[in-house]
Amino acid sequence: MKKVKELEINKPQIINAKQIQIELPSQPIKYYRHGWQSWSLAAWTDIKPLPKQKPVIFYPLQLDVEYAYEKNPHGSWLGAVEFADGKILLLGALSTDAHVHLIENQVEGHSEADEIEWFIMLGDESQVFHQYANQLKSRFGHVEKNHVPRVWCSWYSLYTMIDEEILFKTFDALDDLPFEVLQVDDGWQKKSVIGKQIKNFRRACKHWQKK
Repeated sequence: MKKVKELEINKPQIINAKQIQIELPSQPIKYYRHGWQSWSLAAWTDIKPLPKQKPVIFYPLQLDVEYAYEKNPHGSWLGAVEFADGKILLLGALSTDAHVHLIENQVEGHSEADEIEWFIMLGDESQVFHQYANQLKSRFGHVEKNHVPRVWCSWYSLYTMIDEEILFKTFDALDDLPFEVLQVDDGWQKKSVIGKQIKNFRRACKHWQKK
């Protein structure tokens, strides 16, 4: 495991390691948890264990299941701590398949694959996250989007109660509303396990596009 003991403010580092451990200069007061997917919590939280979201039976679905019952603060791909003076220390993977934990007075990251690049920086929150984002851009690319489309989503509107009839009626009813994207999460697959299959999905798409 690669160990890092001394950090300078506003001096980013990139270190190659499969596992990395940073000794913190003081006790943190908050931890930034980064979610695994859209249902996962991504927020600054207390460093104490958080209550499990209910219903508990769905809890493993909201996190990377391997870490669902991890007691220490943790998150996917990156983690950050805030100190009493307002400074932020961020440890972020510059690759996929990585996890970061706060264990007592240390921030630890590990790759679930091979050795990867890790980004480390101590400083102001906006600058630290900005620098990390720039490093990700240089490796994965990015898209400039000045406009966010208005999206209607079948999952959040109909959940699992989706079939051809109700979907067609819903789309017709949306005709005078300013949606730019109609997102159908389920029903279009040949063997849909959620809802009923929409048999003529391509034909329906052409119909809605013309409208």
